[in-house]
Amino acid sequence: DTQLYTTLKRYKGADPQLAAARTVGLLGRFLRDHRECIASRGGQWDTITHVPSTSGRHPGVHPLARGLEMYQPLHRQHAELLDRGPGEVERSSGSDDAFIARRDALGRAVLLIDDTWTTGAHAQSAASALVIGGASVVAIVPVGRLIDPSFHADWWDGQRRRRFDFDVCCLET
Repeated sequence: DTQLYTTLKRYKGADPQLAAARTVGLLGRFLRDHRECIASRGGQWDTITHVPSTSGRHPGVHPLARGLEMYQPLHRQHAELLDRGPGEVERSSGSDDAFIARRDALGRAVLLIDDTWTTGAHAQSAASALVIGGASVVAIVPVGRLIDPSFHADWWDGQRRRRFDFDVCCLET
């Protein structure tokens, strides 16, 4: 029931252009403020790519790709490096062939963006495909995280009381 949840839900549906711009604007602010912290843990990246959708959105350009192309500070680093592969991603188990890296992934240092992190299986599958394709994945950055409050009740209650602050690094909390 948050603004981020509503934006991420909409950007694959009814109003993809506006929602993609909002989503990538948020991502751009986060990367501007925390690039050095992320790089200190995983290394510098020269390319940003996203986890492709496996279902549940309209055909055409992925909204995250559209947003990355619109946002000039990230546009120069963006490249679509993954295609959907023949494998299936289970709810909490990745697959080495769910995605296939394109040839131009070879030799790139990649920051992998996932729009919505639920179990991490899609992001891990995408990272695996990139590594198999000869890239190095320096970090995976999810824009949003979907949490079942009943599964993580104590943790979730604590997090709900914390106010979001761009100045607080997620790697330091």
